[in-house]
This record gives sequence, C-alpha cells and structure tokens, in this order.
Amino acid sequence: METVIAFMEEISPHQLEELLSVSESLFGLNYHDVHYFKITKNELIITACFDHKLIGFLKIILEKDNRVKIDCIGVSKKFQRKGIASSLLHHYFQNHHCTNHIYALAWKTSNGIHAQKLFKKFKMKAVKNLGLIWKSKCNVDFQCPYKLSTCNCEAILFKRDSI
Repeated sequence: METVIAFMEEISPHQLEELLSVSESLFGLNYHDVHYFKITKNELIITACFDHKLIGFLKIILEKDNRVKIDCIGVSKKFQRKGIASSLLHHYFQNHHCTNHIYALAWKTSNGIHAQKLFKKFKMKAVKNLGLIWKSKCNVDFQCPYKLSTCNCEAILFKRDSI
C-alpha cells in the first residue's frame, strides 16, 4: 500500500481527530488545537495518509509580504524516516509554491536540530538561532515532550530566498 499525499480543502471531524492525535504525539498535549487546523485562504494543509489513516501533515502560511512560512510538519513516529515529510514538502513545492521567500523554525533540543536534514534537502539554510522563544509557553500553554527541569528548546530559523 502506498502513502497518499493530498491538499486538504475541507477537514472532516474524523480527520481533525487524527491531525490532533499526530500533533499531540509529537509536540505534546495542546500544542495545536482545533482552530490551528482550520483552513483559510492564507493557510494550506497537506496531509499524508496510509491505509486510510492520517499519518502526517504540513501546514503552510502564506504571508502578506510574499513570504511563505512552513508553520509545522509532523509525521507519526512509526512512519518517520520513510520519506513522508519529504513527500509532503515535495507536494507543496510542485503544486502550490509560487514565491521565492520561504522560511521555517526548527526545534533544537539535546537531540539536535529537528528537521535540519529535511530543510537542507529543500535548499533551506539555518540562518539564525532565535533562542528559547517558546520558554514562556512551555508546560503552560502545552505539555512539552522535551522539557527537562526547564525549557531547553531553542528555535533555529531556516530560510530559502530563491528557487
């Protein structure tokens, strides 16, 4: 069976449950809520499904100044390191991308920079360490799976200015 990558025009209640489940397993309880997955004219959600089950997602935000933010990419742990995240980004670049300015933030924990290899594969470069920008929300707004005695997740800014 193969993985199906699709742009979401509408999200059913069942799909919303699956999106929230993937998010919670990766980013912690309440990191994303139902409103996060609401589709608007400036926000795209692309999903990956395997055997009719949602296993990953990519959220893109189209900003006013012709910039694009990769807001979040998540793949269920069981399906990681199988090219799913690359397929999600590839689908976006092949079918929706129409600007040269794209950026993303990646978590840097004691395990390294999450998504670094993925972003480099799509010609994005780490340009700045933004520090502990999530510290005030960590274990307040959401339950961080990486928090030790204190917040230790740094944000690394990745950018790509030309195709």
